[in-house]
Amino acid sequence: QGYRGARELASSELTSLERSVSELEATLKATMRDVQQAEAKFAALNRQRIALEANEAAANQLILETKQKTERLKKQNQALKATIEPAAKNAFKKQGEAAEAR
Repeated sequence: QGYRGARELASSELTSLERSVSELEATLKATMRDVQQAEAKFAALNRQRIALEANEAAANQLILETKQKTERLKKQNQALKATIEPAAKNAFKKQGEAAEAR
């Protein structure tokens, strides 16, 4: 009877261990799925980060080009003013002189 009791106990322990192993395998599979999903999300976020960095670089380039164009336009505007203002003053002066002569 001692042998039989020990055998039943061992069988019960074995069944319990098999159940535990089965539960651990299920947990491992679920964890591996979670890891795969996390890796996929990380890869997607990394792609988004790379795209954002490229957009930022393009935006910075546009800002630089806009500043350069603005500076060129300011210089052109100053050159035009330097040309037009004296001519306009001269024209008004001549107009005034012509009006006085009449």
